[in-house]
Amino acid sequence: MKLWPVLAALCTSIVPDVAAAQDPFPGFKSNAEIKAEEDARDGSEAATPTEPVARVEMSAMDVVPGQALDMRVTVLVPTYMPSPPVFPTFDQPNLMISLPEGGSGPVTERVGASNWSGVSRRYKVTPMVAGNFGIPSLEITVTWADPETNAPVETTLSLAAQSFTATVPSGSESLDPFIAAEALSLTQTVEGSAEALEPGDTLTRTITAEITGSSAILLPALAPTGALPGLAAYPDSSTVQDRENRGKTVGTRSERTVYLAESGAQSSLPVIKLRWFNTNTGQIETTSVEAIPYNVDGPILPRVADADRATLIYMALTVLLGTLAAIGLIRHRARKRDASLPPPTEASLFRDLMHTVKARDLHTLYGALDRWAAMTQGADPRRHTDVQLALTNIGAAAYGPQDSEPGAAWAALARALSAARHSGTLTRAAQPLPALNPTGPA
Repeated sequence: MKLWPVLAALCTSIVPDVAAAQDPFPGFKSNAEIKAEEDARDGSEAATPTEPVARVEMSAMDVVPGQALDMRVTVLVPTYMPSPPVFPTFDQPNLMISLPEGGSGPVTERVGASNWSGVSRRYKVTPMVAGNFGIPSLEITVTWADPETNAPVETTLSLAAQSFTATVPSGSESLDPFIAAEALSLTQTVEGSAEALEPGDTLTRTITAEITGSSAILLPALAPTGALPGLAAYPDSSTVQDRENRGKTVGTRSERTVYLAESGAQSSLPVIKLRWFNTNTGQIETTSVEAIPYNVDGPILPRVADADRATLIYMALTVLLGTLAAIGLIRHRARKRDASLPPPTEASLFRDLMHTVKARDLHTLYGALDRWAAMTQGADPRRHTDVQLALTNIGAAAYGPQDSEPGAAWAALARALSAARHSGTLTRAAQPLPALNPTGPA
């Protein structure tokens, strides 16, 4: 028996199995395999979109009030954008919406079998209260280059509406106000000697709160309200500011109050505490600043409560307004009375003058004489010889020796005034005015 044919047959049956078990060319593809992959790729490219696309993504669907979430809007085009897209601006009640620094930038993504370019923008959305919130569908205007002509094409894209919920964590319902943050601290500075104040001295207290992971808008007023023994408080306007630090919101609220020492007292500026919810630990924590003892040397005066002070101010204003109204009414009646009286005449003024002479009223005599003289025509009656002599005798009787008899001087003045009034020397003919344009030789 020949062994060669048998060995040849065994080798022929064994070699194919070994070749199948060990591929000497891994990754080698036949022409048929290559053709099948190309056909599959052509089919996927046919399904690739040819128009710009836009999408919106929310970083969370359930947050706590005061905790910000990210809403990212991405726009992609198959070519390029000759001008930036017009992103929407929107506002919602009880939502604080902002654009964080560095939140926008270019992006490149694989769409189908091609690389598309685009722009992404991040909105920081912070619910201020608990509740369900919805962001409606928004529109974006995109200008992109046509793939065939390279001409600019303007397209309006719509974003899907979004919704999320802000929920107060269980066990923290007692927080009022509810403050959620990653970290919260309180610090204070004091200017002035609190232990050695005298009336008129000032003491300044500045309180600053810093919150991380939330906005300072959520922080309440820090400075205490209400009266303090021996001190009057004069608070400044608070300063509230937010900033970005490594992608996180850091807010500060600062309040400065100047206290004026008014009277003797020994007390303390109160402790200030804030209770808040730590979003990292899920626990309620408390941060505070200590009280500041102070001492005012001086007499202890009764303090007027704010309500009593307001009542006193109201009463003082009422009395002042009433006084002003009474003065105005008196002046109005005086003007009305004066307006109703007939205008004075020479006869009425002479009659008043003679009553003054009869009453021997030296204090009002010269005033009455001046008013009557101003209404007379002709020479000034005060320059009449008998009138001047009578006035001189009246003055001598009033300021001279006590044994002088003034009666005769007053009677002589009455006769002199009557004579001066009826004297022909008081009437003078009206002198014609000279011609304004003389015609004679110069």
